[in-house]
Amino acid sequence: MLWFGLYLPHLPLEVFKQPSSTTGVPIVVTDAQRVVRENDAARAAGIRLGASLATARSLAPALVHHARNREIEAQRLERLVSTAYAFTPYVSVAAGDALLLDMAGSLKLFDGIHKARSKLRKKFGRAGHRVAIGVAHTPRASLAFAKSGMDVAWPDMPDPQTIRRITLQLLDTTPLASLDLAPKTLERFVNMGMRKVGDIVHVPRHEVVKRFGVEIADCLAELTGERMDPWNAERPPESFSESLHLIEPLRGKDEVLEPMEHLAKLLATWLARLNFGVRRLSWGVYTFDGEGASFEVGFEQPRHEVADIMAITRLQMETVDLPGEAMTITLDVLYAMPLSAKWVERDVLGQTVAQPAPPRELVERLSARLGKDALQRFCIFDDHRPEFAWRPTAERDAGKAPIPVPERGRRPLWLLEPPMPMRADHLRIVSGPERIRCGWWEQEQCRDYFVAQDRDATWCWCFRDAQGWFVHGYFA
Repeated sequence: MLWFGLYLPHLPLEVFKQPSSTTGVPIVVTDAQRVVRENDAARAAGIRLGASLATARSLAPALVHHARNREIEAQRLERLVSTAYAFTPYVSVAAGDALLLDMAGSLKLFDGIHKARSKLRKKFGRAGHRVAIGVAHTPRASLAFAKSGMDVAWPDMPDPQTIRRITLQLLDTTPLASLDLAPKTLERFVNMGMRKVGDIVHVPRHEVVKRFGVEIADCLAELTGERMDPWNAERPPESFSESLHLIEPLRGKDEVLEPMEHLAKLLATWLARLNFGVRRLSWGVYTFDGEGASFEVGFEQPRHEVADIMAITRLQMETVDLPGEAMTITLDVLYAMPLSAKWVERDVLGQTVAQPAPPRELVERLSARLGKDALQRFCIFDDHRPEFAWRPTAERDAGKAPIPVPERGRRPLWLLEPPMPMRADHLRIVSGPERIRCGWWEQEQCRDYFVAQDRDATWCWCFRDAQGWFVHGYFA
């Protein structure tokens, strides 16, 4: 077994989007008026974890503080599960600030431990998170190494025996504070002079049970691998609904685009995990009071690339009135569908191949710029009368138009409105007749249609009824 423990110590702070204007400004997150996380500027000002909010403000008058939001942290951690799916299908959530990745089956894909950890850091860094990564043969040990900050130069492709040997060696010097122990239990260990895992892990298990209880003994057994430590793998969410809460308001559509692109990247990660493409999504831009605007974006074909999603979003935004100040950005997927080979073209290395803009993309852009009802296409309807067998239909409803059973006989692309009278002796009948009798509920028609040539040898579609002969259309 090979486990990667991913610890996100700055998650309470990172869930809040930091505008560029706050660069260098001390920022803290508080819980019950106590500092639970600070940024580098706050730390440089002398603010430490556990300090009261009043003390922090006295040290940094320009302090920006935010109340801790565990609900948003849990949502962000679930979102990061989708990011971790790019490395292994076995991802588990550990506590409220850590993930566990079973990398035994996918390590070769990333050319060893060193490159896998490097790619994980870059991937999480692009998502706005700093992550500490521990490696071990048990889940608990990997988390302990990550929380203690132990960055060991592992062999790239170690065998199971090597992984176990190195893990047990590192545990001897791992601080007990890096384990998920109750504060009173940890205090008991410290009072007894035990500060490292090695101080207790070598104590006979029956003595540990006698002095500290079965729970501590089981924890040590799971830490060293003497006891199985099963974790439930997370399943990718079946829906996508994300929001981004800002510390300072954004003004204007240009400023809003940056956090929107951040959400679009999260959407692309979710789509990649499920091999889905989005057909319809909804954006929301809201003020601090919850007022604002929402708008939908539709795509002619499933989209899964950030650039494609944002290109149509920008065009759609030009037709929407957004609030003057934005504090919350939301993104919800209304309709997504599995991608098939016809939607994605890749080269021999598996990379997406850039294709010239097809008609579908042109339709997307025009619909976003001009509105959903501005574009129309001609659709065929199930009606025998030629005048009613086609009609212009809004682009968004074109797919709903009924598809008729193919009719007998040839039909021209160009119909005359109204039909033009013609003398019978000016026509040379080639085929026919084809009788069309329909429309009794509106205006009944009874016509015999022929394919003919006129005096100029032009192919035409003509009919005969009670009023005489008429040319109804010409063949191309």
